[in-house]
Amino acid sequence: MPFGDIKETLDTDVAVEDFLRSYFGFKHDFVGVAAAAVAGFAVLFTFIFAFSIKAFNFQRR
Repeated sequence: MPFGDIKETLDTDVAVEDFLRSYFGFKHDFVGVAAAAVAGFAVLFTFIFAFSIKAFNFQRR
């Protein structure tokens, strides 16, 4: 369970969800966008790596 879903209160009588939102600016709605960005970077670097291996073949004689 992600920390943003915890409804319990802290010692300061602030809910964990509210603390994360106010202190870190964490919004649970943004998780999908962040996951898409991570996956997009992985795919991008995979294609860059594949192109580099094909283009820079140093074993030519």
